[in-house]
Amino acid sequence: MSIETKTAKNRSKSIAVLTGVLFYFIPVLFNQWTLKFFFADYIGDALASHVIMLLWLLAACSIGLGWGVIKYGFCIFREIGIIFLLFIPVYFTVPYIVFSVSNATNVPDLLYGQMLCILICTALTLIFFRWGMLLGFLFLSLVSFIELMYGFMYRTLINSTAFFNIFETNFQEARGYLASYFFNFISLIFIVISAIVCLLIFKGIERVNRKRMKLYLIVLSGVLSLPLALPQGRKSGLSNNLLFKATKGLHEYKVLYAKVDEFSNKPLDEIEPISFSQPRPDKELHVFIIGESADRDHMGVYGYNRNNTPMMEEMSEELFLFSDVISVHFNTIPNMEKMLTFANYENDEDNFEKGSLIHYLRKAGYETHWISNQEPMGINDTMTTVLAKTCDSVRFVNDLENFSHKSLDGKILPVFAEVISQDVNRSQFLFIHLIGSHVPFDWRYPREYDRFKGNIDGKSEKQSEMINRYDNSILYNDYIVTEIIKMVKETDRNASVLYISDHGLEVCDQSDYCGQSLYEGLEVPMVLWVSDEYKKTNSRKVENFNRYIDRKYSSDDIIFSICDLLNMRFDSFEPNRSIFCDSFMSKIRYVGLPNKSAIWNYDSGSEGVDEKSKLVFKGQSEDFKHKVWAHTINNTDKLVSASEIFYGMELDVVFDLRKKIFDVRHPPAKTNNLSLDEHWGRLDDAGRFKFWIDYKNLSPENRTASLERLLYLADKHHIPHENIMVESRVSFPLRDFKAKGFITSYWISVAFLQEDVAKSFDELGKNKQLALMKIKRELEEYGIDAISFPIESLDQVNKFLPEVDVVNLWAPKMVFDRPKDLAEVGRILEANPRINAFLVNFSY
Repeated sequence: MSIETKTAKNRSKSIAVLTGVLFYFIPVLFNQWTLKFFFADYIGDALASHVIMLLWLLAACSIGLGWGVIKYGFCIFREIGIIFLLFIPVYFTVPYIVFSVSNATNVPDLLYGQMLCILICTALTLIFFRWGMLLGFLFLSLVSFIELMYGFMYRTLINSTAFFNIFETNFQEARGYLASYFFNFISLIFIVISAIVCLLIFKGIERVNRKRMKLYLIVLSGVLSLPLALPQGRKSGLSNNLLFKATKGLHEYKVLYAKVDEFSNKPLDEIEPISFSQPRPDKELHVFIIGESADRDHMGVYGYNRNNTPMMEEMSEELFLFSDVISVHFNTIPNMEKMLTFANYENDEDNFEKGSLIHYLRKAGYETHWISNQEPMGINDTMTTVLAKTCDSVRFVNDLENFSHKSLDGKILPVFAEVISQDVNRSQFLFIHLIGSHVPFDWRYPREYDRFKGNIDGKSEKQSEMINRYDNSILYNDYIVTEIIKMVKETDRNASVLYISDHGLEVCDQSDYCGQSLYEGLEVPMVLWVSDEYKKTNSRKVENFNRYIDRKYSSDDIIFSICDLLNMRFDSFEPNRSIFCDSFMSKIRYVGLPNKSAIWNYDSGSEGVDEKSKLVFKGQSEDFKHKVWAHTINNTDKLVSASEIFYGMELDVVFDLRKKIFDVRHPPAKTNNLSLDEHWGRLDDAGRFKFWIDYKNLSPENRTASLERLLYLADKHHIPHENIMVESRVSFPLRDFKAKGFITSYWISVAFLQEDVAKSFDELGKNKQLALMKIKRELEEYGIDAISFPIESLDQVNKFLPEVDVVNLWAPKMVFDRPKDLAEVGRILEANPRINAFLVNFSY
């Protein structure tokens, strides 16, 4: 061996040894004690704990890498580099989801769930090696891409029920969906990065040691699989793994489909007896038009700046335009289920068993017809189709054999005309299911309706094109709906036509996005037309319709409104859920995902609380009223109404560090431009009330400025500090508020103990013990007065945190004026004397 060769080899070995030593040194430089004591006050305990976890993972990797470099030199990095490249899609997706999705879990759980897909990649590599690894990478990329795009479009994590839409989708709908949503900036970046990485893997894998590569993948897969042997590991890993979600979704879909199928075949003799509140006319004709993706805010008749509903405006004096109706979900399937059955957002189980709207109409003697321009395709049929087939006749006008066919809603009109012109001996009820403004928008109208064109001020060329196409689809929809009304009008029968859309759409109004959204585009049109004959026989009812058009309403109660419109009555009929009834009572409108993993209050009620409702609550004892507070008092009208009843109220705030103000709102809802100063300013005597402030974004950065602002507001509005309770998920900044005399409450989550109530502390797993000890330590260290949590966690708190003197909890499903709910609240208060504040639902 030459001297130069030997020198070069020694130099490489020296560099390898030095690198290995440096890898060993990393854990010393970034240990948890350094982070805990020097940075926790700046980034918060929760974030610090996550960073510590990641640093220890880095430390473990560093030790392994250092040992490998010292023993084998740099060639070991080739295999490790390939494995690192395999996870590039995951590294791209997880941070985006964590920082942009409203209900994202923490980084380690989400990362672990995604990385479990390496098991598929390992299996493919062991069988096919090079091509298997490429297939595995493409599989990982696809999984990450689905998670990424779902998070990008809907601002929430994909869940098992989201796959219901996939199982109900046909080729044409899928094609339109992809054409509208696939090409955007985020997806293009992801695709480009994945393509580059795929090429690097393809080239780099030629030079790796196959045995060593397979060994590394087997070891990595084994290490990732170990936590699955533990209950918490399975819960954490599988709940964040897309394959598990898809499998779970398929199982849930099959169960629900079987349930719907059985439900749709329910015999009419099992339907409760039906009567009518007044004599029935002969040969009535009622039509229920279910639109698709029509957003109220993009309709000229509702004030939109384009005249894309000219025909509705022309006959507006004959129409009742209900101005504040929303859908409770952003997608078709769950909304249709709730509109056609007695299921609603509060109760989607028991009410589902009663029978559908179609069952009740047939029981009442109506001849029912279903005419649809949507396709009945899916795994079997769609759930909506299963329900539709319980009608006396069902007609699908869409061409099922030609997937590229653009079926226009105009095909419904001749079929509709044929049905209503039949010589019938009984009353008719027709369901019309439009394809409306379903994506792609330019498939939904004929060429002569392509009227809105050109760029729109403040919008990009692509956004303008999308908005133009959508507005053109609304223009054509306006023709279809009004044409149906005209055809019914010509029959001179006792008739009505009710039009409502399944859901709205976000059309580049609040963001750059166009499509379905969890938080935008829930506003739907609801239009009613009634014939002169109907007005004669229902004169008192019709006279009041104009007073009802501004009522706050959600489409999950539409079944009660339709039955009321037809004067149908039965034992389970709830008149307070019909928008056409004098005794209608507005409710807090909860919207979100069908499985309620994401849920928020759309708004806070309607015209005011009647005296009877006030008396129900005011009849309670003084101790009861001092402990039971109103939940989510986030607007001034609701504040004033609640102040007439409650001694204590809860509200949500976000501190704007730049403006130095508290914004009254519950994220992710956007600002209403209501400051806490203005909010409290609506009360002449704010000092006599107690306020639970749910501080949503308390942090080390804003704690000083927000404390100064709260001190100023308390002084300005003469509110004693002990009447203000500041609640936060971040514990240590609460000590500053405590020092100034405010009451403090630490928001905790003990849902992980749900299955452990029967166990003792010593029987819990180590991680659960540490989590409980952390809560106790922080309460003591920062002098926090109380803890707060949902009522579902009361048993766990009583079991494992008995030493906490004061607790605060909320139960949004319990209503302030419902006697049975208040009786249950009283029982809970009596059994738990340490409860300081108990939040209940206040709808006004």
